[in-house]
Amino acid sequence: MNAVDEPFMRRAIALAKAGEVAEGAAPIGAVLVVDGLVIGEGHNRVGQLCDPTAHAEVMAMRAAGQQTRQARLPAPRSIPRCSPAGCAP
Repeated sequence: MNAVDEPFMRRAIALAKAGEVAEGAAPIGAVLVVDGLVIGEGHNRVGQLCDPTAHAEVMAMRAAGQQTRQARLPAPRSIPRCSPAGCAP
């Protein structure tokens, strides 16, 4: 992780922790960043929504689609999803 990515990684971890506390969900957070701007973020909501597709990465993509008002999203920087236990590639 470099200094540019650190605030986004911290945000992903905060989302993971918040989701775990609020919903008892697996602590996973995801942030989509394009040109240094967050265009979408989310945390695991599978249990709360009773939706097997409501993983953090999918929730972040859905939020990005709503924010950008586009079905085709721009290519984000590749930043791993994070949980309080660590990050996945």
